[in-house]
Amino acid sequence: MKKYLLLYLFCSFSVAHASTVIDTTAGPSYTNNGWYGSGQSLTVGNTDTNLDSFSFYADAASNGKTFDFLVSNDWSGGSALFSSSVVVTTGLNTVLINQAMTAGSIIYALIDYNGFSGSTVHFTNNLYSGGNSAFGPVGAQSQYAGYDLKFNASFSSPSAVPVPAVRFRFDWLGWHGQTQKSSIGYRIT
Repeated sequence: MKKYLLLYLFCSFSVAHASTVIDTTAGPSYTNNGWYGSGQSLTVGNTDTNLDSFSFYADAASNGKTFDFLVSNDWSGGSALFSSSVVVTTGLNTVLINQAMTAGSIIYALIDYNGFSGSTVHFTNNLYSGGNSAFGPVGAQSQYAGYDLKFNASFSSPSAVPVPAVRFRFDWLGWHGQTQKSSIGYRIT
């Protein structure tokens, strides 16, 4: 019985999918000041095309402010692929996106400070070769190839196999115990 349970656990976790994380948070930190927005271009990979989340660092002066966040297909705003408002906290702010993007495309994570021009989002040296940063109001931003926002973007593959798909493996082992569906997969009883 124990070996079947261990096999089930192994099978359940073996279907997990890899993800791509772009992380520029280890670089030196500079504070954006005097602009009304900022942005970062990103290159979508060929396999991990689902943008799960985008995180950015904000200065203490931005704490409690509401910024508008937009993922677009153009620096000038273009077509909105995702949008949300974010009440900013000091430090790392994560926007959960979970949106499929086109493989190989360039997308733009744009942050509108809603008229606030004090110390806002942090940026760093050019640590990410797949894009660069921009500063200014959304729709009129200037690109700066030598810098990146201080950010973390997480992509995953949209074709992950769900955990319940491993149930059949017990049948071919000759074990036919009762199973019950739960919120995390199948439970053996």
